[in-house]
Amino acid sequence: MPKIIVEKFKGIQNAEIEIRDMVVLIGEQASGKSTLAKLVYFFKSLGEEYLNFISNNLGTGFDWKRKNFQNRLWTEIRRNFYRFFGSIQDLGDFEITYIYSAEKDHKLTLYPEKSDGRKYLRIEFSNPLHKAMTADETSEILTTIKELEQLSSGQKNRFEKKAYKDATKRLEQLVIDLLENQSLPVFIPAGRNMAVTYADFFQQTF
Repeated sequence: MPKIIVEKFKGIQNAEIEIRDMVVLIGEQASGKSTLAKLVYFFKSLGEEYLNFISNNLGTGFDWKRKNFQNRLWTEIRRNFYRFFGSIQDLGDFEITYIYSAEKDHKLTLYPEKSDGRKYLRIEFSNPLHKAMTADETSEILTTIKELEQLSSGQKNRFEKKAYKDATKRLEQLVIDLLENQSLPVFIPAGRNMAVTYADFFQQTF
């Protein structure tokens, strides 16, 4: 069962919560309930962001070598984190771990690290998840990406279109299996934030 562990992040001093089908958070205002909900959403939506990352780079000449893959993916993860939670420059030391599967040792840990006088978000996947997510040479994900690369330039007939669709579904299932996530999460913000959130949504959408 997925679990989130948070230490000293914004209004949360310590929290360790199993992510069940339904989780009810009760507490005073500004005690970290919304922050915790946003963190869960951030980690659970990683699979969708990961698939978007691959899709956006197919057919662009992107070098899928592991180091290059990791650097670009880490940049995307940091960008999404800052978009959700803002700058970490004024925050103290914190550590956030999301365990996707304890049995498979699939987990992701985030914490600040200093470099040249500034803080940046350190990203650490557990070893098995790191190898799979960064397209290790032996991973089925990399094999499927290469297949999609070949098919993306073709699809001249219905057989090639079907092969592309099948490979896409296979990649989606691989990511679901890695992150133990069968559905895309929905984050509903706190009532006092609804007006601003939906104003931003409609402005960006329309």
